[in-house]
Amino acid sequence: MGRTIFETLFVIFLVGLLKGVVVLKYHRIAHHAKEAALMSGLSNIRMSISLFKMLIGRYPQSLREMIEKKVMLPARVGSDTYRGTIFFKRKVSHGDCRGQAGKRSRCF
Repeated sequence: MGRTIFETLFVIFLVGLLKGVVVLKYHRIAHHAKEAALMSGLSNIRMSISLFKMLIGRYPQSLREMIEKKVMLPARVGSDTYRGTIFFKRKVSHGDCRGQAGKRSRCF
């Protein structure tokens, strides 16, 4: 017993419908993943700017300055992996804070 043309067309229609649903769902998930990665990157930049302000005492002039002062890592390009550390020893002097207990200062 062979298949009729109607059965063959019905199967082709179902396969096309399922393929369309899967492709649309994949594109939606990929779009959400790109948005999440972008939001994470922007959050990291905001945190780096705050860290720069705490360590240096002013806002950075550019992202390059943050990288030069080793407050933020440079962006990865392609398969380039950063093998260094992001932690550097910083000495915080509390000598500037003595005698300024009631005043607002940059002491922490």
